[in-house]
Amino acid sequence: MIFTDKVSKLKHLKLIATDDACKVVISTKNTSINGPMLQKELLEKYHLQLEMASATYVIAILSCNDTKDGLERFEKALLDIDSKLTDENIN
Repeated sequence: MIFTDKVSKLKHLKLIATDDACKVVISTKNTSINGPMLQKELLEKYHLQLEMASATYVIAILSCNDTKDGLERFEKALLDIDSKLTDENIN
């Protein structure tokens, strides 16, 4: 199963389609977390460094050098975080 298939199961965070297959944009809009909060949690709890964060989204860049383990860790982290969110709009 590829990355986008697994993270399509997110209930609160939303994967935003882009023209760049290496760019992963995740919206935090209408959730109980904002972009900087998501970026901080991914870094501090899951040791995953994102490219950038904005008020309502984060961007991750995937590359051919990313390992299967690293992608699975990213998927699991997003699903774990998503499972704790609500549809509150803090943005």
